[in-house]
Amino acid sequence: MAGFESTGDTVGAPDAADLSQNSGAAYAFDPTPNPLATYGAPCSGSGGFAPELSIVLNYDGCFVPGENVPISLTKALGGGTALLFLSAGQSQTPLPGTCTLHIAPAPVVVVTFPVGGTGPGNGVSFLTGTIPLAMPAASIYTQLLVLDPGAPAGFSATNGLRITVH
Repeated sequence: MAGFESTGDTVGAPDAADLSQNSGAAYAFDPTPNPLATYGAPCSGSGGFAPELSIVLNYDGCFVPGENVPISLTKALGGGTALLFLSAGQSQTPLPGTCTLHIAPAPVVVVTFPVGGTGPGNGVSFLTGTIPLAMPAASIYTQLLVLDPGAPAGFSATNGLRITVH
């Protein structure tokens, strides 16, 4: 939080250094939401495997314009096709079968790509997108649907993933 530095100064009541009844405490809270958050449950495809969407690296900072965002798809039907959906909002819209659309239905950007690997649960893909330089601070919501003829609705779906840009 702006205005606080780690200088060794005591913050609180006038006699805070003596820790008596006149001492106090100050707390600084960061109002920034976690820049990454998975949410919602995936729905299973062939072999009972539920595909997962995640960030490739352990990232605990905030994404900024111009930065790459590496995401991964795991536990999908290998050798198939996936659809990456990007949206400005979060939702819980029922889809055919037992799947849920975890992103707002419109406006949506859709990117189609092949899934590596072979067979149920062995599908893996890694994608990297660059946050546009002109993008304002916002959250992007994303989810993947994997075309899967062995799934009840003909596709399986990942969890949702929120990526916050500052």
